[in-house]
Amino acid sequence: MVTRPPRMHPMDAGFRWPKPGLKNISLACLAAFFVFESEMALDLTTEAVMMAVEALEQGADNLLEKTFGFDRRSAQCISAWTGLGLLLTAGYFLLKRLGVWFSRQWMMIRYRYAMALDMAIAMIRERQIIERIRLYALVMIVAYFLIFF
Repeated sequence: MVTRPPRMHPMDAGFRWPKPGLKNISLACLAAFFVFESEMALDLTTEAVMMAVEALEQGADNLLEKTFGFDRRSAQCISAWTGLGLLLTAGYFLLKRLGVWFSRQWMMIRYRYAMALDMAIAMIRERQIIERIRLYALVMIVAYFLIFF
């Protein structure tokens, strides 16, 4: 005989409270920092990205100087133009992905709008029917009292 586990409510299925630990506390503190100090967090994030790009650029300069024997200025020019090419290529693919994402979001908005509009029309029609029924009931009551009283 096969026994099945009891059916759970969909809201209960698979939900687990996170175990308290250093990782979850750190993530909660980071999220709170980004929520409450968004301007400073944006500045720090931008600065961190710029420092990482500078470090990569410096590493590329040193690699070009040591490996291929370029002088400092030539190595900087080569790494800058290579970085620009990589940035433009990554930007193209990112914008392509964002275009697909935005078109899906726009389709979802249009679908939800159409569904809400259909629901509103159905509610208006239902209300009109109820109003007609009330009007007919009132006419019947008035006619009843006029005829019998």
